[in-house]
Amino acid sequence: MPDESGGTEDMPDESGATGDHVMAEPHGQPVQLIMLDIRDELPGSIADLYSMQDDLEFARDCAVVYYRNAFAGTESPSDETRTILNRALWSAALISYRRAFTTGRSFNPGESRFNLGAMREELLSAAQQQAHEGFRNVANKHIAHRSSDRDQVLLHAGLTPPPLRRGVDGVGAMLARHDAPSRAETESFIDICKIFIAYAEQEIQSFLGEKNDELRTRDLDQLYDHAQTQAQEQQQLLEQTAAQLRQFPPPESSITRG
Repeated sequence: MPDESGGTEDMPDESGATGDHVMAEPHGQPVQLIMLDIRDELPGSIADLYSMQDDLEFARDCAVVYYRNAFAGTESPSDETRTILNRALWSAALISYRRAFTTGRSFNPGESRFNLGAMREELLSAAQQQAHEGFRNVANKHIAHRSSDRDQVLLHAGLTPPPLRRGVDGVGAMLARHDAPSRAETESFIDICKIFIAYAEQEIQSFLGEKNDELRTRDLDQLYDHAQTQAQEQQQLLEQTAAQLRQFPPPESSITRG
């Protein structure tokens, strides 16, 4: 059964730093790192890949929970509740998956968004490429927009069966919808998500490694001075915000005390 493995953990890099900005000294005592904001040096493509990876991880996780509910559940809620939950999970998975492959503006102004879809031939097998297009087609035409051949409004007339006298009992309409993937489709979707997630992670880590090496060639005094300036500016902003809030008295309680 598929699981949600494949995500990234907050692992230390060469310097020992983690996402919590804490590193371990040789004596085992944690040390708070001095943070230097260098987001203006972040390429738009890497920022885009972070966003795409987040969408794909959410899509994968929704599909994994859908798989558990639809195919591997032992104790389940009522049929109606399960149907609603499964439809919501699969819809969320496809919408998030679709968003990872949209094109347009990048994170950085003036740049085009990284085209992850262009990597499908390099990363996916022929069968997975076909499945990928199928998932996108369902998301575009069936979920994001109502224009799919998977949705059909059926109009029918009810005729009185024999031996009763022939006649029209009534007319009714119903929406026939097919939006529940099979076990094989779900497994394929999860596998494809993992492939694209791994590709994004590889590109991101490659950039971070190169940036780490490049920063270590710079003037350390300038880096520390810049970090100190940023910290001072941040503190000034916090103080200004606090001063502005103090200018407004707290609202009076509408509760009348007895």
